[in-house]
Amino acid sequence: TNFNVTDRYQSYHSIELRNKNEIVPDASEGNVYLDGKPVCHHGWDKKFARVACKMLGFGGGEPTSSSQYGRVDDDVAMDDIRCSGDESSLYECTINSGYECVPGATAGVVCSHTEVSVDLSGMLRLADKVETENYCLTDS
Repeated sequence: TNFNVTDRYQSYHSIELRNKNEIVPDASEGNVYLDGKPVCHHGWDKKFARVACKMLGFGGGEPTSSSQYGRVDDDVAMDDIRCSGDESSLYECTINSGYECVPGATAGVVCSHTEVSVDLSGMLRLADKVETENYCLTDS
């Protein structure tokens, strides 16, 4: 069953990052929590991380998975999120409620103030600025 997250979470809309289950104010990296509950990493990728980081006031971000910032066994706020990456909030995305998240499968982010991307020619772009230095990009 697919539905819009906003339908399910109309009155809350809070996001925070936690490290080892501790709230870290003004953090730029950690496990993602919405309305005090962790987000499952099923389907979590750069598009979702970008939206989560935008919610936190950052320009972009990279995803992490498998509860990288501390094991989480709590019930999840949402799983199998579907975003285009252009949303301003994860609450604008849709989720598939049929997937069950297992303990330790929490989504996380490493946010930055600069959106980083690679254009079609292979040049590294930092927030609409082309960098002419040589960079080695790896998939980690």
